[in-house]
Amino acid sequence: MAALAVALLRGEDPRTAAWWAAAAAAQVVGTAGGRPHLDPDRLRETVRRHRGA
Repeated sequence: MAALAVALLRGEDPRTAAWWAAAAAAQVVGTAGGRPHLDPDRLRETVRRHRGA
């Protein structure tokens, strides 16, 4: 939810904000304890790779 809110506050359109939120969620569920350091560059790469950009 935080990634979605941040993306929207930064002016991203809702669809792009959803991609950011999904990338963040993927990193969270892949980390023991569920509280990883969310690196913006890693999130950007995840969104780019899966969005086909």
